[in-house]
Amino acid sequence: MLDDAAAGEGSLPLLEYTLDELVGNLEPGSRVVSYEAYQELGGLSGAIGRRIEDELKKLGGMEALGAGIETLVCHLTQIGREDARVARMALLADLKAAKIDVKLVQKMVELRLLVTDGTTVRVAHEALLTKWGVADEILKPAAGDLRLRDTLEPQADQWRKATGSTSEDYLLRSEGQLKEAMSLLRRRPWALSTQLIAFIESSDDQYQTWLRNETARLAADEQSGVGYIRTGEFLEAEQVLEGILRFLKHHPASELRDRTAEFEERWGRIRRLAGFSASAREADTLAGEEEFDKALEKCREALQYLNFEDPGWLAILPTKDLHQNQVTDLEQEAYRTLLLCSGLQLVPGIRALWDWD
Repeated sequence: MLDDAAAGEGSLPLLEYTLDELVGNLEPGSRVVSYEAYQELGGLSGAIGRRIEDELKKLGGMEALGAGIETLVCHLTQIGREDARVARMALLADLKAAKIDVKLVQKMVELRLLVTDGTTVRVAHEALLTKWGVADEILKPAAGDLRLRDTLEPQADQWRKATGSTSEDYLLRSEGQLKEAMSLLRRRPWALSTQLIAFIESSDDQYQTWLRNETARLAADEQSGVGYIRTGEFLEAEQVLEGILRFLKHHPASELRDRTAEFEERWGRIRRLAGFSASAREADTLAGEEEFDKALEKCREALQYLNFEDPGWLAILPTKDLHQNQVTDLEQEAYRTLLLCSGLQLVPGIRALWDWD
């Protein structure tokens, strides 16, 4: 027995429990603990598990109590450095909210494995968490979730203690942290305290309200841009879209940030329309003022916005955001600008003929 105790770190509580069990099982009047009795308990590492499982059979066995045991073990365990399992206190009210059978808790208290003061409960020996095979099967896959739970609980406690509007300052604001917390809540709600569940849900409520407001702001700006496009005010629409891109590119919500590419494409199309319209109008003005060289330069600039150098330029006009009548107007304006450009290129020759005459 001493050899077994020396072989494992933290075995002293387990040794104490095993000796209590062996002495408690002695025949009346006997003062000798046999090796056979020790082996029957399952040795040092099996003593706790053997006793628990024998007693739980009276309550329906592991099949009936498995979920409750998993919940109980998770509530009573904190994951420390290098996945060390440390005992933690749990509120009986939280165990009740997690729908743990009260008979299970009572039985483990009777077995001197749990200690309760009527409000809280904790393990009597950490060996229950480290040496019991069932606990090991529960805690290995749950370690990451329990570690996350333990990092969230101090903030949840601060939130609970805060008063009035200041409590909102302690809610989760990071999208990444909130996603992790909500994922934890979906995976293992039964492993969380009622306070932590309320904290996560309140954080999500606040985040969703904020996200709706941010989405509404984006929708209003987008509608403003659409209004300018419908009236052919492309420069104003371009400016609105530039503002939207500034809003989206570094937005803390990935749901909105992910729309950046969509608006970048739209901004690119409207920028081409704005550039074409402005340059075409300026070309008309300069031609009317007989500034033919400058007018020709502006005509060429306008056509560049429409990728006129591409043989298929007409098929790739930036018309996706336009109504059909606007598409028709754009095509007509493009041809008119092309004709003006062609006419302006003839001006030097006409001038030469005029000078010759």
